[in-house]
Amino acid sequence: MIANSMLDSVRMKHNPSYISCYVEKYGLALPSNKMLEVGGSGISPKGTFQRVESKKKFWFGMDYYNLDLMDDKQHNTIIGDICNAPFEDNIFDFIYSIDTLEHIFDVQKACKEITRILKPGGILGVITLFSWRYHPSGYGDYWRFSPICLAKLFEPLQCLEANWDNRNRWQPMQGVTREDKVPVEVNHNDGFKENWRVYYIGLKNENKRFN
Repeated sequence: MIANSMLDSVRMKHNPSYISCYVEKYGLALPSNKMLEVGGSGISPKGTFQRVESKKKFWFGMDYYNLDLMDDKQHNTIIGDICNAPFEDNIFDFIYSIDTLEHIFDVQKACKEITRILKPGGILGVITLFSWRYHPSGYGDYWRFSPICLAKLFEPLQCLEANWDNRNRWQPMQGVTREDKVPVEVNHNDGFKENWRVYYIGLKNENKRFN
């Protein structure tokens, strides 16, 4: 069940701070709890990697881990594929992913693995794209999602919220890479201006069986 109306949309100030209210509500903001970010290896415009220490501070000092195909040289990063996650069942209290799901070809398997490694009582927060420019980012750019699609992909979980995010709606985008095969015909170099993210927040119920 979708908690928010599909006709509504929100404009988040910061993606993580919005989802973090659910982390606080369900009592997960503890240093002893484990958090996994899927695809968290980020590169700044200067080519330096984001610091894990700053992420740990932002996420309440939770025991932070990053799973990625890219090695960001941080000791908290585990090199691996979320489609075959190198973890036992029910490991993480909180799993978070932003702008990653669209780059995973076998997205259904990835969602099953995310559900599997989330602890009962744990929270999942996913942010991905509905309408955006082509951006393969070295790993392919395969999919776009609606809120109800995310709710179906993670259907074993209880959907707390799934909605549109219009924060970047009119941000001009000329095409992210030279490989862009779908150029936009525009006047005054305005670029593509219908950018919509979508997000999903789910809870893994403690009394429900997961296959």
